[in-house]
This record gives sequence, C-alpha cells and structure tokens, in this order.
Amino acid sequence: MEGSQDNPRDITIIEEGWRNGDLQLWRSTIETSAVQIGIQILDEATRTVPSLPNLRFLQREGREYEILRNFYTLAKAFEEHVKNSDNTHDNRYFQQKVYYIRQVSEDIQRTRQFHIFPNLIHALTNQGPIEDNTGGARFAFGVLQTDISALYLMNCMPNRFLVGLRQRPQWQNVILPAINIILPMPIREIAIPYLQEIDQIGERELVAIPQRIVHPYAMSNLHVPRSAQAAEDHLSDAFFRQRYLIPTEGGEVRFRNALDVERMILIQNRNLILAKTVTEGGDLFTSIHLDTGRVFNSDLGLIDNFPLGDLVAEVYHDLVTAVEIPTTRFRNLGARGTANGLDVETPQIIYIPRIARTGQIIDRPPYNGPDRPNRPHRVSGHRRRANMTEAQRQRILDFQEVNDINILNHLPAGFTFVRPFTVPAGANIRNLPQFIKRRIETQLAQRLQMPIVD
Repeated sequence: MEGSQDNPRDITIIEEGWRNGDLQLWRSTIETSAVQIGIQILDEATRTVPSLPNLRFLQREGREYEILRNFYTLAKAFEEHVKNSDNTHDNRYFQQKVYYIRQVSEDIQRTRQFHIFPNLIHALTNQGPIEDNTGGARFAFGVLQTDISALYLMNCMPNRFLVGLRQRPQWQNVILPAINIILPMPIREIAIPYLQEIDQIGERELVAIPQRIVHPYAMSNLHVPRSAQAAEDHLSDAFFRQRYLIPTEGGEVRFRNALDVERMILIQNRNLILAKTVTEGGDLFTSIHLDTGRVFNSDLGLIDNFPLGDLVAEVYHDLVTAVEIPTTRFRNLGARGTANGLDVETPQIIYIPRIARTGQIIDRPPYNGPDRPNRPHRVSGHRRRANMTEAQRQRILDFQEVNDINILNHLPAGFTFVRPFTVPAGANIRNLPQFIKRRIETQLAQRLQMPIVD
C-alpha cells in the first residue's frame, strides 16, 4: 500500500466537519471515494486482464445478492465503456453509482435492516468456485468490497460506528486517523475490520473492538514482535493442552519490550477469538476461528507476513495452557522482537486480571469440556500396487466416513491403501478441529503421492 509521502501535512489534514459529526460531508466523501477507488481498480483491470470474470454466484436469491449483482453490473458496464472508448471515462458511472449507493443506504437506514452487512460479507466470502483463468477475480472482489464498505460507512457516523449486531445493534465511538483529503478515503481498509465479525459481536465483545483506527497507509510502519511459530502451531498445541478458558469478561495482557505493541485484550465467543491489540499508532483487530484456524487481521492480508495473527495466537495459547500466569511480574514471551531486521530485547507480558461489574476480580476458569485426545495424530497404513477391489474400496470409504478425512482422492491410479488406522489407535479424528484434520490429510497425501519406485 502506498500513501502520500511528500508533505507530512498531507496526511494530517482532517475535515473539521467530521469531528463535529457533519453527516452530509461524511457521506459525500464516502460516495466520491467509492467511485474514485472503483475507477482506479477497473482501470487497472482493463490494462491487466482481458475482462472481469462472470460471477455466477451473484445469480443466487436474496437481497444481498441483488445488491452485489447491481454493483457488479455497473462495474461491467464501466469496463465495457472504457474498452470501447480508448480508455476514456464519462460521468455516467459516477452518477449511477452514487445514486445506487444513496438509494440502498437510505433503504437500510429507513428499515434498520443492518444485518444486510454481514449477509453481504458472507455472500462474497462463501461464493464457491469461480471460473477465472485470467486473474480478474481479484479486481472484481476489490470493487465489490469497496461498494460494501461504502454502504456500511454511509450508515455510520464519522465518530461513531456500528460495530456489532448480536442480539441488538451495538455502536461505539471511534477516532478516525488523519485523512488526506486530496486522495480517496481508504474506505475498504477502514470498514472491513469492523464488518468481518459484526454479526458475532454483542455488548460483551465490545472490549475487543478498536476505537483508535490505524491509518491504512501507516499500518506497514507498525512494528509487531514476530512469533517463533505460526498461528496454527499455537492453536494446535492449545487444543491438545488446554487447561483454562479465557475469562467471560475477556483476558488482558500488557507487553514490555514489544516494539509498538502495548497491550492486548482477548475475548472468546464460542469457537471465535476476538482481539484488540493496542499500539502506539492505534488499535488493531484480529479474529481467529478455532475450528478452521482462519486468522483475520486489520491489514486485510495486504502486508506481507504481517505477524499480528501469530502473536495473538501465542497469547491465546499462553492464557489457556499455562499452569500459572503471574500478575505481579513480567515474563518472557516466545515471540522475538525485531526492528529494521535487527533483534531487540525479548518481548515480555504480564496478565492483567479484569474486574467484573460486581467489582470482583475475574480469574481464568478451568476448562471442563470433553477430554482432549492424545497427540500426535496421524493416519497410517501402506500403499500397495494393485487393482483395488470393491471390498477394499468400501473399507476405505468406511474409514473416511468414520474419521472425516479423505484417502481415495490422494491415491495414485493402480494402487490401493491397505489397513488404514489412526495413531494413537482408536483416536477420534472426526472431532478434531478442521485445521488439524487438514494437516493430517496433507501429511497423508504427501506419503501417498511419493514417487513410485519400481
């Protein structure tokens, strides 16, 4: 991501009207930015790919698909016009898009159907396979994410955002970063972190929602300690060794020698971890799905190897596995602090017990769920060169059904898989988190697809 680097004043200009909650100024800025960003994305698309892909999933039923379909129709019409007009623009795209953004936004405000926002995000996330041989999908999704972000921000105020929809709408005061009014407002980077898990956030989860928004162009300049392991490694070990739960009101840790990171608040909603990381430059948001292992960070994946998700996973691991977490002294964290490629002091954390509304200090409750299986888990057996009989095929199918793991898709032609079994014996792979099952299946596939030696 690139921002204005020439004049420091460029990125410190913020409209006085925004501070005073001027909705008309706020909304006109969003509308204009949505069109400008859309044009930038589509201009790049016309220079890079033959055409935008045909997104068949947009033909599904539902209000969310209708909205996405109409936005995409506008984008395709603009693309076609540019290609047929020697890359010249006209005002029709601007006028039609602004009109449609206003129309849909006013309808959402009037009916208070705010659940359309997570529905739009889920529709774009769970779209299924896309026929895209040219790489045009990333441009299509960039435009649609921008349009969803515009609709969302049109229903917010410049100093107060809609941040949760579980049980009832939750609003929170926010502090916008300094915005360069010469450039389009980075609406997608500001909105998506709030939209990502909005339907999972209620009053209890507000402690993990950012209040000081980090400017997207400044995010790459934040220094975050780099964990010694990937998030999935921390989550896997936490699953097998869990002794405690994160307190109902959330867990808080403070950092020392952790570069720009000052503290972190985590809260758990069933299989979802939400975390707010407080830095010198503002607040960052992370969500981790404990079943799939999917990690979402405020950077939207635009910063290569951004280490925040790994750090949050490590802190979560620490909170649920450590036998003792002292509250009176700092202790070392496994993550390494690096700045400009140089090692700095070992990051340290201290656990800060949170206080309930009753005034009582909340400690970590013990984990009392189902017993966790032993490690390591793997599927064993051996590959044999032979034509598979129907009985062998059925045994493999039965094994797959019991363990929810695929074998047949990874077997080379002319081979069968003899006596598959789990290690340790009798282990219930089916009930493991999806991301651990994926790892087991990947290891199995690597063994099954090893070069054939005659």
